[in-house]
Amino acid sequence: MTMVLMFSMLVGLNAQTAIQTSKVLDNVYVGVNAGVFTPLNLDNVFPLNTTLGFRVGKNFSPVIGVFVDDQVFFGNNDFALTEARNIVRANHLTLNGDLNLTNLFSEYRADRKFEVSVVGGLGWLQMFNPGISEADYPDDDLTARTGMKLAWNLGESHAHQFVVEPQVLWDLTATGHGVKFHEGHAQLGVTVGYIYKFKTSNGTHNFKTYDVGALNDEINRLREELAKKPTEVVREVTNTVEVPVTNTVEVAVGDLVVFFAQGSADLSDEARAALDKVTGKVNVVATASPEGGKNYNKRLSERRAEAVAKYLRDRNVEVVSTEGLGVVGRESGRVAVITVGE
Repeated sequence: MTMVLMFSMLVGLNAQTAIQTSKVLDNVYVGVNAGVFTPLNLDNVFPLNTTLGFRVGKNFSPVIGVFVDDQVFFGNNDFALTEARNIVRANHLTLNGDLNLTNLFSEYRADRKFEVSVVGGLGWLQMFNPGISEADYPDDDLTARTGMKLAWNLGESHAHQFVVEPQVLWDLTATGHGVKFHEGHAQLGVTVGYIYKFKTSNGTHNFKTYDVGALNDEINRLREELAKKPTEVVREVTNTVEVPVTNTVEVAVGDLVVFFAQGSADLSDEARAALDKVTGKVNVVATASPEGGKNYNKRLSERRAEAVAKYLRDRNVEVVSTEGLGVVGRESGRVAVITVGE
């Protein structure tokens, strides 16, 4: 898979994060929602207008995305003041932009639990008034949507989201005097919903990031060593590249080493197959290779240890302890060591 890195200043002035750009069908999601609405001016709060909706969207980056939302309205409060008695009173189709404020002003992390976004877009409102001509009561209008999205990321892979969206739907052409925002022709509401993010070409359900500053530091360090000890350093780099990072290898009787890909805490299929054979009480210790910064590597090694521990616990293996050591020595590897015993 071709890797293209784009730099994004998501973590402040002193750090850079490189984000793997997505393919056309990467970072696509679908969702369903339900909600209640009432006139924005609160002249007639009840009965509430209930809705059901369906959504398809795509995130182009951790900050910017778009989605199409279709909502069906079942209420008649300020939508169509006619004598019609049909159950479905209106359909609202919108094209929206999504600006993730959490990722814009803070470091993007694929394991983040909660995110806040602002959303807005344009749409078309089709009202259903059987038996009433459009000349007597126009039944389609240009609309706008403004609001926020509060999203909780769920599951180990964060493929699922629970979202709450307070919003205002503006009927821009209801007055018949051009396009305008008017509080007398707007609906205030809130929807709750579920979103599923499809798996991407990088093997996760989210964007993949790289610590560019740490990689640059490592490149500079290797250049300095290469100038001092060319032959030795070249041999060291060659050996490092040739290590099969997805394999597992037994290092002692009853012990096992699980290798990880660079910057990842995800278990490979080979690692899972090896862990399936582990029994008894175990201790898990994980480390990181020296490409990243100290705090990043410490956190990454802890995530690797927890990933192994969780997989074993799910198989009813008793995990006595877990520990992430970060980088241990200059040749520290991307591994987790499983030791059988107390």
